[in-house]
Amino acid sequence: QEVEFAMNTSATPDVLASPFLDVMFNEEKVGYVIGAFGMILRSTDDGATWDPWIEQTDNTRRMHLYGLDERDGVFYIAGEQGLLMRQDPQTQQFTTIETPYNGTYFGVRALPNLLLAYGLRGNLYASRDDGGQWQQIDTGINASLISAVDAGQQMIMVSQSGAMIALDKLSLSVTPLHASRVGEVFAASGTGRDSEMVVTFFSGAKLVEIAKAN
Repeated sequence: QEVEFAMNTSATPDVLASPFLDVMFNEEKVGYVIGAFGMILRSTDDGATWDPWIEQTDNTRRMHLYGLDERDGVFYIAGEQGLLMRQDPQTQQFTTIETPYNGTYFGVRALPNLLLAYGLRGNLYASRDDGGQWQQIDTGINASLISAVDAGQQMIMVSQSGAMIALDKLSLSVTPLHASRVGEVFAASGTGRDSEMVVTFFSGAKLVEIAKAN
């Protein structure tokens, strides 16, 4: 009913007015798109058709949903006011993962033996037991973290201001990085080379060289 109402009241007929903020598919062509006001749609045919999935989430307050990740067929969702959810493989319901932070998470990364949640004001939390216990990581960054790029033994955490750190996946130690300033960053992605990445900002995408700060 919510989706039908949103479609019928949209300024553009048959187009949802709620912004979509992330999308992800697994190798089995199952995927989700998430966005503002708790909007979430599910597809099992690589995006050819979609089903509303709002009622399958622990998000009755309709918090904005910002980030998706997937590990071994299980999807994770990060959102505002400390919302972090994990999919139940049996019921497909997204259930809440308790975390020590009640600010907005802009992203989640589900790695083997490591779960990361990151967001406002450089906040970064790590769990070795899939969300049972958490450790706060001192990033030294005050801007919001908006992307986590896999770089071998490290994760490169990228902030909205363009500041970056390298997080060691094993020790969870942090190394500041130097990157050319590119303005307000919207997202970042790896290129296959640890010394560079692609960042997107208002005027487009740019290849950025990264190195350890002096």
